[in-house]
Amino acid sequence: MIRLTGLLCLHDADGPCANGVKDSQRTKTHEGTARTLSVVWGTRDLAGRATATVAWYRDLLGRAGATTEDITTRPRGST
Repeated sequence: MIRLTGLLCLHDADGPCANGVKDSQRTKTHEGTARTLSVVWGTRDLAGRATATVAWYRDLLGRAGATTEDITTRPRGST
């Protein structure tokens, strides 16, 4: 078990499922996985790095035959 106290985490309807360090056993991929959610964690201190990383990753996935789409997220409790 990983302590998630104080860490930025992604949650789904069943609870925490990922953070910048470790993914949940419950949400790991397997041979039957057909869809994934990829999150690029970034920082304001390295301007443009996250955007460049997303472009590189999308190109890599596209060359492997995958399709990608943007989603918009917001912190829990925000409007």
